[in-house]
Amino acid sequence: MSMIYAKIELVEKMMDQRDEFEEVLFSKVVEKGAVVLVKPYDEEFTCSLARHYLDIFLRFCLRIPHIKAICGITKIKEKSLSVNKHFRSSMFVDLMLIFFEDLSLFEVEFQSIKFDSRG
Repeated sequence: MSMIYAKIELVEKMMDQRDEFEEVLFSKVVEKGAVVLVKPYDEEFTCSLARHYLDIFLRFCLRIPHIKAICGITKIKEKSLSVNKHFRSSMFVDLMLIFFEDLSLFEVEFQSIKFDSRG
């Protein structure tokens, strides 16, 4: 049995983990004797950016059906997701963080997906 989960609810969960998303999305590791995290440009993780990155991750889910299934998503709609009883928003958000932290873990070509939120 499918349930409906509004995308805005996921955006709210992402905003609850704002610090983690800012660290993953807006920081890079620079090594000069020691590892240092550097913000390449000043940007805050806003609801608008959360929605942008949610949509990027959902496009990834469409390309890799087993990831969509692991998350418990049965259908992706414009403003909501149809999910099964196995869907856990916290697991979904954690998987998003892993995805954006290390895209090389995922064997997929992302040239057509725009990651730069500035424009």
